[in-house]
This record gives sequence, C-alpha cells and structure tokens, in this order.
Amino acid sequence: MKVTLTQWNKIGDHPLVTLKCSAEFEYQEAKKDGAGFIESFTIVYPGQYIVEINGIYIGVISARKAKQIKHPK
Repeated sequence: MKVTLTQWNKIGDHPLVTLKCSAEFEYQEAKKDGAGFIESFTIVYPGQYIVEINGIYIGVISARKAKQIKHPK
C-alpha cells in the first residue's frame, strides 16, 4: 500500500484542486483564504495535505495530522 501526502498551497500544486465550487457562497468565503476545491465540494486550504492511497484520493488533513503520520511517536 502506497500512501501519498501532498501539501497544498496554491493552484497547480495538485491536479485534483481547482477553483470550481458547487456553492457560490462557499467559493467567495474560501477564496478569501486562498482555498481551492476538490471535486467541486471539498475545500482545501493552504498548508493542508491531500491524502492518496495507491493513487486514489482519500481526503484532506491538517498539517498537524500529516506531521503525526510522517513522524509517529
């Protein structure tokens, strides 16, 4: 099993992230914070990580969670 964590900061960092959103209100609010969208409804903010297992998108996690995964105690 291959787990990939990709930190997202801006459009172009990951091919799944676009500026397309299913709700105009969400788009306007999130856009102010530099967010992007995955599949038009999952918001990803700068500094968060996109999780993929075997090349399949699983979800978005915080930088704190990613650090715990990368460096378990």
